[in-house]
Amino acid sequence: MDIILTFPDGKTVQVPAGCTIESVLSHFGGDTSKIYAVRVNNAITSLSKTIGVNAELEPVYAGTADGSAIYRRTLCFVLGAAAQKLFPNSRLLVGHSLGYGYYYTLDTGKPLSEKDLEKLKSEMKSIISSDKTISTAVISYKDAITLLEKQNMIQTRKL
Repeated sequence: MDIILTFPDGKTVQVPAGCTIESVLSHFGGDTSKIYAVRVNNAITSLSKTIGVNAELEPVYAGTADGSAIYRRTLCFVLGAAAQKLFPNSRLLVGHSLGYGYYYTLDTGKPLSEKDLEKLKSEMKSIISSDKTISTAVISYKDAITLLEKQNMIQTRKL
């Protein structure tokens, strides 16, 4: 089954249902590297998601309020992955918003050194340069408990 996508300039494109948003970015024209997400029928949606219905699409660009929020949230995921790899027995305590940033505490049982911070920064850069897709998965409550316990995320499991 095909669906019709409508772009901000009024152009419509017929595509197979289930195509990814990323696969239709070229229809926006211009530099698509600055598109961080797309509004699909007014709902902000990841570029890796699929589209299954007729939709109006609007790009969410870097430098906009929504684009900046997506960028910061992505960095939070990257920080979490880097911290888990480098300090597997520690806890990354979710911080709070500070203007345009976030405050996090990494509970390793001892203060972090400048060398530790440089390792964390380097690992974050490595993760970013690998250009992996951040994807979501829906799993059962029981499977989530098991996953969090395997990853030694006991406090998150308790939440």
